[in-house]
Order: sequence, then structure tokens, then C-alpha cells
Amino acid sequence: MNDLIPLPSVGKPRKAEALDARLIAAAPDLLEALLDALPYVEDVLDNPEQLACFKAGTVERHAKAIRAAIAKATGEAL
Repeated sequence: MNDLIPLPSVGKPRKAEALDARLIAAAPDLLEALLDALPYVEDVLDNPEQLACFKAGTVERHAKAIRAAIAKATGEAL
């Protein structure tokens, strides 16, 4: 894959620069996936029968992590 934008080197190995560029390129898709997933996770939180299928605290922890990642990416609190 040679469609990465070359970045000026500031002490990072080229491999790390390529990984950073890939992550930056994927960021919009990752954000969209989190925004799409959050309502489903919140639905489980609102349904005690479904919530009981998961280890205690797991869904809450993942919901919190999803909200934090969205907030970090958008600069807005959820």
C-alpha cells in the first residue's frame, strides 16, 4: 500500500510514521463504527435480561470506553 502521505521525520522510525498515517486514515471509519455501536450497547444496558448475559460490569465498562473515545475524537462530551 503506497498511497500514504509521507510525513517529515521527527525522530520516529518510518514504520511508526506509516502506522500513524494508517490510523489517521482509518479514524473517520472508526468513529462512525463507534457511533453506530453505541446505541446497541446502551440498549443492552437498559435491558436487565440481556445485561445478565454478560460478566458484571463488562457492558458498562465498554459503554464508558466507547463514549470516551467518541468524546476524544469529537471534542464533545456524551
